[in-house]
Amino acid sequence: MLTNALSEIPVFRPDMTEAEIDAVAATMRSGWIGSGPRVAEFEVAFASAVGSRFAVSTVNGTAALQCAMVGLGVKPGDEVILPSFTWVSGFQALRALGATPVFADIEPDYLTIDPVDVEHLIGPRTKGILAVHHGGHLADIDALKALADAHGLWLLDDAAHACGAAWGARPVGSLGDATCFSFNAMKNLAAGDGGMVTTNDADLAQTVRRYRSLGIDRDTYMRYGHGNDSARWVYDVVSEGQRMHMNDIAAAIGLVQLQRLGDMNSRRAQLVSRYRQVIAELPALRAIEPRPGSRPSHHMFTVHVPQRESFIEAMRLRRISIGVHYIPVHLFSAAKPFHRSLPVTERLWPQVVTFPLYPGMTADEQQRVIAALRDIVPAL
Repeated sequence: MLTNALSEIPVFRPDMTEAEIDAVAATMRSGWIGSGPRVAEFEVAFASAVGSRFAVSTVNGTAALQCAMVGLGVKPGDEVILPSFTWVSGFQALRALGATPVFADIEPDYLTIDPVDVEHLIGPRTKGILAVHHGGHLADIDALKALADAHGLWLLDDAAHACGAAWGARPVGSLGDATCFSFNAMKNLAAGDGGMVTTNDADLAQTVRRYRSLGIDRDTYMRYGHGNDSARWVYDVVSEGQRMHMNDIAAAIGLVQLQRLGDMNSRRAQLVSRYRQVIAELPALRAIEPRPGSRPSHHMFTVHVPQRESFIEAMRLRRISIGVHYIPVHLFSAAKPFHRSLPVTERLWPQVVTFPLYPGMTADEQQRVIAALRDIVPAL
């Protein structure tokens, strides 16, 4: 039954308040909307929040990955192991640097990169491991770090989905050699767009800072935002680089969102708890569980469903959006030269969907989703 009178329930929705609006207005009135004081403040606050020595902001999460890989020394021909069951950003960042992606399979219980398969893929050209925390559920960082250390590799966390998550007592952002975050409109911390590289390595942070600013040793804010000496115009280009810096408008939003992140993630956890109660009544469904010892960010609520296409269509007719995250990267045309068989990924990706989940989701909205599940799932 098509119910056009009902508003559509999206998969994601950014959660913005008057505080974010006021922060943007104040920044626009300040006369500095490029990369300036708000960016610097956001970097310091974010590093403190994730327990990292350094945080370097970028224009988006993909740029963060590319900048981090440059900081880690990725060169043309280097091999980097990563999962295929993820968004395409890591693959594209590697290809932009001329590196070779080596796709690893996933663990069926968590949908994150499988350390056992990773170990089999390590070869003489392997330089590092890109661990993606899928949907806010953490990859097996301890096992991956042990592998990286044993083989002299670096470990880079893609935490685009994991802002506010933790591995034991350690926040995500201080676990590997570097961590990359995304702040696009659908993320737990949403700034419209933006990214961040966190690390405890001063040299890596410096390399990233210069690369994201066209290889310039003193960016505009460093020259014009501090003092008024006559040599403010002087700078040097000391390395290769791209124009990938964040601006103060995004950083102003990010600062407010960072203060609200704990509350927003708590609300996500409450919604997930209610979903889990209902799924326990529907044996045809199986939700992805958190890894023991971790605190997920609950960026996505991922569920195995029978007859996925029929399920998505039935929910659509009730004006409830259901996501699919993701088409595995190794199946895309651009990845054909790097294709390898990934049995677990290929078996599971056609089964999983993403339920609506966002901090501003009302009890009535979630109840509509639940009522639809109880109606649709037994008939599949």
